[in-house]
Amino acid sequence: MSGDWRLAVTSAAYSIGDKIHSALEVGAGPWENWFLVGHGSHIWWNEVGWPMHPEQFDGGHLYAYHPKAGEVRDLGLPVRLNTVHGLCAGGAMAVGYSLPDNHFFVYDMASGTMVDWGKVSAYCCHNYVVWRDKAFGAYQRAHGEQRGDMMISAKKSAFLLAYDHTARRLDRTEVVLSDLDLNIRHNVGIDSWVASDDAVYGGRVDGSIFRLHPETWEVREYGRPVAATGIPYTREQIDRLGGLVCSGFVGNERLPAMSILPDGRILGIAGFPLMHVFALDPESGESTDYGAVPRGYEMAYFHGSTLFREDDGLLSLAAIETDSRRPDLYLVRPKEGTWG
Repeated sequence: MSGDWRLAVTSAAYSIGDKIHSALEVGAGPWENWFLVGHGSHIWWNEVGWPMHPEQFDGGHLYAYHPKAGEVRDLGLPVRLNTVHGLCAGGAMAVGYSLPDNHFFVYDMASGTMVDWGKVSAYCCHNYVVWRDKAFGAYQRAHGEQRGDMMISAKKSAFLLAYDHTARRLDRTEVVLSDLDLNIRHNVGIDSWVASDDAVYGGRVDGSIFRLHPETWEVREYGRPVAATGIPYTREQIDRLGGLVCSGFVGNERLPAMSILPDGRILGIAGFPLMHVFALDPESGESTDYGAVPRGYEMAYFHGSTLFREDDGLLSLAAIETDSRRPDLYLVRPKEGTWG
């Protein structure tokens, strides 16, 4: 398959609001210098069923795209009658999850095989992270599932989902990653992940960070790098953030993006309605809040970011805004004496 990228990504005749949602990754192995792209769609994730005719659209495929050659290759359908809602690639694999049925799938880079591990969560949990031959994410249990002598609600606790590619093993563990009862566009629990050489880190929707040991699954808490304001959200801010009532919020929620600096610190973006840039030293646990972006960008919710070196040597952040209904790309440059 080749030609116009906008046409090539359409798996079949139609979809509902074709989109890429947390499913654009840099490939590895045979797909080095390619992008891996999951075909998503505006499908709700609470078991509404497949709203399209299966003969016309069988689901969102996984694609490889070479930006210089303009070539697109169809790598297959991860989950029939589902679209790709999340993707993370690294090393020998790419892992992801699907909507509306909340399946976990794995694509093996070397063999080109795709494995659907079935439904893993009662509710959609955003994002995965790959660390060496392992992948981690979160899952939520169905109403009525037990944890010890406690009854679990699907809209609360997020548990650790752990996958070992070498052992071909998937665990729905008992490790609680988030026990929050917050509702921001139905994103409960984990907002973002990032991996270093020796650990993985998660950012929660309440603005706090934790460290997960990838071998022992031990969790270390770091707290909130951007302090709460204690100021209630306005109706407009709640609407922009995508919440319903946002009960229990104390200001400066969300931690949607993190990167690893060359010195090992975590550089992230947190806080709403005025996003802050912060740095966290994972060894000492000390964090520095570099302050908010300018007032002119209030309610610019940065859904993701990446580090890049500019021509003048500055290490800047490219941040994308999506959920607040303004699909824009921003350049966040460091002030003197900050991280760059």
